[in-house]
Order: sequence, then structure tokens, then C-alpha cells
Amino acid sequence: MPSERTVFVVDDDRDIRDSMKWLVESIGLHSRTFDSAEAFLRHAGAQDGCCLLLDVRMPGMGGLRLLQQLQSEGRALPVIMLTAHGDIPMAVQALKAGAFDFIEKPGLSDQILERVRDALRIDEEMRSRELGKVTFNQLFALLTEREQGILQRIVEGQSNKRIGVDLGISERTVEKHRESILKKMQTRSFAQVIRDFALYRSGK
Repeated sequence: MPSERTVFVVDDDRDIRDSMKWLVESIGLHSRTFDSAEAFLRHAGAQDGCCLLLDVRMPGMGGLRLLQQLQSEGRALPVIMLTAHGDIPMAVQALKAGAFDFIEKPGLSDQILERVRDALRIDEEMRSRELGKVTFNQLFALLTEREQGILQRIVEGQSNKRIGVDLGISERTVEKHRESILKKMQTRSFAQVIRDFALYRSGK
């Protein structure tokens, strides 16, 4: 796990904040603590975060409302809710609202660290997927309209001959377009282009 990853802790209980900070830093992770949802929103930039340990019940905004606001703003960091026994129904509501998991207080150290590691792994996958999507779409935009249309037909499994007949061009011209597509997409493999197309553009 990259040591520069940051775990945010938002809890109005100072003892909880201090214990969570000590725990995550014991495995080489950075941490930042906040005593309210409002403080977190004021000071925690979206680019800094990759995991959030969030108390359900706090004065002011509270954990559930903070989670909902993060969702509405598109700040897709994994959120682990910290909850007392009586808050479990609210924690379940938070899961339905997009929380990664919830942990009852006081949680076991090993349990908390396991879920933090899982959350950071998910965050890494989310960031990698988003970067891949941005890169693919930037390269896809370099294709001409004709090349984009041909790529769509390739993804659908059409042969060069079928593409040529449908578009009124020769198979050799189709092949030239295929070569150009590979060059612009910065790959030697149509299998990779097809996988990326299905991953990043299907359902657009």
C-alpha cells in the first residue's frame, strides 16, 4: 500500500480521533483528523483523500448528511462509517447511500485496518479506472469520424470485407484505417482497444 495515502478521520470524540490516527499511522499511512463534518468540508481537498473514517452521529451536519453531500459533489472516496450499537439502522442507511462499510465502536484494531486497506485498494482501482477512461477518451477523440465509425464496427465483430461493403470502400482502405486507429490509440493490439472500448465507452 503506497505510504503517501491519506486516511481522513471525522469524529467529534477526541479519543476516537486520536486512537484512529495512531492506528493508521502505525502501518505507515498518513492521517488527518477533523472534529466535525463541516471542518472536513472546509479543509479537506478532494484530491487529498482516499479513505474516510466517518462517525455517524455528530453535532451539526452529521455523518450521513456528509456522505450524501460527498456523493452529490462526485467526491468518490471510500467511506467507512463508525457507529455505536444503537446507530446500526442509520449505518445501514448509509450503506444504501454509498458508504463502503461500517464498523461498530469500539472496533478491533485488526478489523479496522483490514477494512481501511480494502477501502484504499478500492480507491486505487477507482482512480486507475478513471485515469484509464480519461486517457482512452482523449485518444479516441483523435480519431476521425470515419475511424470512430470503423472502430465501432470492429468492436461489433464485423470483418474488413463487411465494413468495406457497408461503407463503400475497399478492404485495403479499411486496413489503412485500422492501422491509423492503432497508431492513434497508441497500441499494437485491437484486442486491447476492444477491451478498453467496452470498459470505457459502453453505456455512455
